[in-house]
Amino acid sequence: QEDFRRREAAVYEREPRLRDIQRQLNATMSRIITCALRQGTDPRPAVERLKELKYLDDARYAADFVSTRLATKPLSRRKLKEQLRTHYLSADDIDAAMEQVTDDVERRNAMAVAEKFYRQFEGLEEYDRRQRIVRRLAGRGYDFGVIRDSVEELIGAIDCPIESDGEDEE
Repeated sequence: QEDFRRREAAVYEREPRLRDIQRQLNATMSRIITCALRQGTDPRPAVERLKELKYLDDARYAADFVSTRLATKPLSRRKLKEQLRTHYLSADDIDAAMEQVTDDVERRNAMAVAEKFYRQFEGLEEYDRRQRIVRRLAGRGYDFGVIRDSVEELIGAIDCPIESDGEDEE
């Protein structure tokens, strides 16, 4: 949690507009929905009007979301897409935002995650350490080819099956 907060602060320091956008969006949407529900009306026309005026921009939000997530907690393309879908964004906005996640970015992120867990599991036997790293990468949605390449580059050949032990992703 502390690591996330530190990374989030670093992102906001580099891109101050992200913090402002997040605050404005949360406040505006809460007021619109609350007001509409109190009046017994549908908030969607108000939201559509804000989109027309470019106060709400799903494409920009999706792109900012992806870049922020990549900077704070590296995830695979698959997991990022899942998270974007929970925000009810259009497939076109999601696809456009995902263009920034190239194969190279995916590999670098998987390596960063593998290195993190390699350090975290330093007290384990090598086999168990390797197996846990593989499971953690799989839990973050990386394809097995990317997982294999990252682990092999970091600590050698994978000779363990991927098994679930019910552990959290972090």
